[in-house]
Amino acid sequence: MTLRILHCPTSVAGNAQGLARAERKLGLQSWAVSFTESPFHYEMDEVLWKNSSDVIRNEVSRWKLLWRALRDYDVIHFNFGMPLLPKRVDLPSASSQVTGVLRTAYNAYSRLVEFRDLPLLKRFGKAIFVTYQGDDARQADYCRAHFRINATDEVGSDYYRPGSDERKRREITSFDRYADGIYALNPDLLYVLPARARFLPYAHIDLDQWRPSDHRPGTGRRPLVIHAPSHRGFKGTRHILAAVERIRSEGVEFDFMLVENLPNAKARKIY
Repeated sequence: MTLRILHCPTSVAGNAQGLARAERKLGLQSWAVSFTESPFHYEMDEVLWKNSSDVIRNEVSRWKLLWRALRDYDVIHFNFGMPLLPKRVDLPSASSQVTGVLRTAYNAYSRLVEFRDLPLLKRFGKAIFVTYQGDDARQADYCRAHFRINATDEVGSDYYRPGSDERKRREITSFDRYADGIYALNPDLLYVLPARARFLPYAHIDLDQWRPSDHRPGTGRRPLVIHAPSHRGFKGTRHILAAVERIRSEGVEFDFMLVENLPNAKARKIY
């Protein structure tokens, strides 16, 4: 019997799709599903929510996906530390009254069901794995206490909302209770994940999809350096820009391009 694997429920950095694609090459039945379209339009086998404002329809499709996971798959691999059932979201520090009411109502619903999919999947004999990729596990209080240089000092005060660190610790504990394996795609996350967590590299680069350009060393063209931040503060863009100016002032000739807010396919063409 061929192993059936479901990767869900996000498309962060295209990692889930990369795993599914590689597993299919190995002969496995692997499928990657995301609730929403990535802001960078990473490829996914299936995107469930076509209209983010259709809350009722979207929640119905969420529960249908859980049923599919129970019925059709042997392994459920969660990415970005996200379960299938809704979980509470951090209340914004400043928002409209309507948004605040909606978030409060959503959190009341989520409190009843969050992480209940994990014991249910276990009861049905499913293998459970979870991969953490960044701010799904990274905690501001730990970073500030243990790292002299850290990205939390580079972002605004509302980037890590009050209570988010404690929420992440609670969610990690829930996955630790039920997951057969826990992975981290960034090594610093191992400080805040259970001791059994393992580091893995990102799987979103498929070398079959990348070919050298016509440019070869020695053609006389100036080198081109590209920086593509998803968040300028967290990715240290001000330090990159300062380094570029410093190196140029030393007489080194090269071109520099800042790539931002582009779909993944267009960004890849530039690369």
